[in-house]
Amino acid sequence: MAPTRQPEDSRVTDIRVGRWDALLPSDGKWTNLVGRSSERDEFIKRLRQLADFLEARPEIPVPPPYATITINVFAEGTDAEKVAQVDYASTLLDAPVTDGTSADGHYITGIGFGCLEYRFVAIPAKPAERAANNPVSVTPAPRISRTAPAKPGPRRGVR
Repeated sequence: MAPTRQPEDSRVTDIRVGRWDALLPSDGKWTNLVGRSSERDEFIKRLRQLADFLEARPEIPVPPPYATITINVFAEGTDAEKVAQVDYASTLLDAPVTDGTSADGHYITGIGFGCLEYRFVAIPAKPAERAANNPVSVTPAPRISRTAPAKPGPRRGVR
């Protein structure tokens, strides 16, 4: 059963949408859609159309209940900006954050509705990209050259 949420005062929604302004990437690029926009409304409309379509046609198969269908929204900007965006999304979703960055993984929050999942994801820059952006932050590991083991010589003392 999907979680139910109480309707919000529009002023609260405006404040929450406005808070994203402080989290926007410093490069000025932002493609994730927040607030009221025709693109966001269109996305939600298409989700409803899919649900209505499948409901009206029970002969069309759907994934089994153990399958998970995930909608990923990706944070943008520097690593710090991405983390801040995921942290803020986690407060809006009232969901925990999973930090896999120590193992070169992702920083994620999300909410599930049975077999459906909405996730907000930060993918950190690769170590080489981080080094290029901040040369003092990452020191490349020394290369270890491996040579083929020496072939064994004739065994002595064995007849």
